[in-house]
Amino acid sequence: MSKYNLLDGESLKVERFQIKANFAIEEGVYPVTTITSEEELDKFIGQSRGISVFVGRFLLPRVRFGAMYWPPSERTAQIIIKAMQDFSEGKTPDPRPFKIEEIEGTDLSVIWEPFIKGYPKQFLADSANKQVE
Repeated sequence: MSKYNLLDGESLKVERFQIKANFAIEEGVYPVTTITSEEELDKFIGQSRGISVFVGRFLLPRVRFGAMYWPPSERTAQIIIKAMQDFSEGKTPDPRPFKIEEIEGTDLSVIWEPFIKGYPKQFLADSANKQVE
């Protein structure tokens, strides 16, 4: 940890300070709790279970839509297309209903992946022409 002080030149009083700290990142799986309403959020925040840090609310670039985030990323679109192609060719059983863990995984950072190329115009046109039966 490092601490820095900005002192007034005449009085030598601290006018500002800065503390820098580094923390070791513990390896492991950190659960994410899905909260779908203000009531659930209030209840979750009100529970006492040790130390909790709430930084705030963040607007995310995509929303959850079934087992994926919408608009889809190129990666998730390819996962779904491949699963449905394998099913239509008789290689695998019907993968539906998909599970979000199978499509998006458990790492929330995937929500910032770029949207599928050409979204929305090209994606919607392609979807209308290439529906898997």
